[in-house]
Amino acid sequence: MSEWFTQFIKNNPTVSQPPPQPNHPQTSAMLSTMNLNLLNKPPVDKIRKYGVEEFRATSEDDAKKAKFWLENTIRVFDEMSLTPKECIKCVVSLLRDAAYQWWKTLTSVIPKERITWDFFHIEFRKKYISERFIDQKRKEFLNLKQGHMSVTEYEREFVRFSQYARECVSSEVIMCKRFEDGLNKDICLLVGILEIKEFVVLIDRVCKAEAFGKDKRKAESKARDMRKRFPSKSFQSASKRFRDDQSHSKNNVGLLNKNRARSQTSSKTPATLVAKSTEFAIKVSNPLGKSILIDKVCKNCPLMFRDICFPTDLMLFPFDEFEIILGMDWLILHDAVVNCKRKTIDLICLNDKIVRVESNDFNGLPTVIPILKAKKYVKKGCEAYFAYVIDSEVSEKKVESVPIVCEFSDVFPEELPGLPLIREVEYGIELFPGTTPISIAPYRMAPAELKELKSQLQELTDRGFAKSSFSP
Repeated sequence: MSEWFTQFIKNNPTVSQPPPQPNHPQTSAMLSTMNLNLLNKPPVDKIRKYGVEEFRATSEDDAKKAKFWLENTIRVFDEMSLTPKECIKCVVSLLRDAAYQWWKTLTSVIPKERITWDFFHIEFRKKYISERFIDQKRKEFLNLKQGHMSVTEYEREFVRFSQYARECVSSEVIMCKRFEDGLNKDICLLVGILEIKEFVVLIDRVCKAEAFGKDKRKAESKARDMRKRFPSKSFQSASKRFRDDQSHSKNNVGLLNKNRARSQTSSKTPATLVAKSTEFAIKVSNPLGKSILIDKVCKNCPLMFRDICFPTDLMLFPFDEFEIILGMDWLILHDAVVNCKRKTIDLICLNDKIVRVESNDFNGLPTVIPILKAKKYVKKGCEAYFAYVIDSEVSEKKVESVPIVCEFSDVFPEELPGLPLIREVEYGIELFPGTTPISIAPYRMAPAELKELKSQLQELTDRGFAKSSFSP
């Protein structure tokens, strides 16, 4: 088209050319302003794609929701690498309703140079995230225990609440220690001895300990079900004499327990026994609730019955209730047959000879029942007796037998000599102005009571512990 028009002008020089387009400076300025406004406009649509939501601060918005909104907004701004000026513009564009009115009112009395991203961060926390809320969450963190939660649930709650008490978990070592303190006792005993100082490693060990505990409880539950199908009782005897059909054996056996997996003995062992360390520790509990980890074992200890040796491996424990506890492994090793009714145990020797161990005491231990069962018996009409027992053979302690006190026998006489000496000490009872003496009607006493009171007062007066009253 342009070539045709050029050729047409050459052929027709009389035709006038169109005037040049005028230059409009206002239009250029408007375009520049529009481009500048587009550059300064906060990227609200872009930040919303990252998951940022508007904040309206309705009555339903609590401190927890406000804190989550602020932390989520800061995270998105950091991912987008926004400058502080862009952050303040974007965050103001997200405020709605009451939240925007609050910010508008606040900035109307604040100089513009002070309105920064850090200023908004501080003022928003003051307004919507109260100190009371932070203190409450900090207390919940300090009192956090595993309880009925799983390790995974406990870890999630621990991490969530730890953000409110950063000073309590200032280092990874302190965090691990506080996490261990909140674990259940059975898991803490298994993990605490490892002294782990890395939080990730600690979580892994705790999860394994929890899985081990679950497997152990399943095995114990299965064993209890088996015992219910084939009921049996333990044979107990503390330092008793055992006998067979012909002769007696005087070895002290503390407990032949079918419920225990391993054999154990008291730590007060003879010097001839050599204790060695085990590869792993075992937790042992007694009926009184005491528990301890043991890792010492005496290999091939000779246990004599009727001059026949029955070797066993005994683990040392500090409880003194029994001298020896022979567990299921020892009973299985010697093909033991336990007769709970007759209180006998048949053991098979290496030469296939059977040795019977029998208790002389058929009465057994005294029957002791728990308090709950005693209450049930009383409700059913059974008679109950309370006994207050005093050891009459124990002599009363005297002053001479008490150290230090025996040196001051004049200060601790059997009978007081009388009232203390009169000393120059000013002592008074201040009364409120206008207070009158309290008038109480005399207590009427029977003639016998009055006579007894008179004799006691006379005795105290003669001994110097009472004086005649001069009050009106």
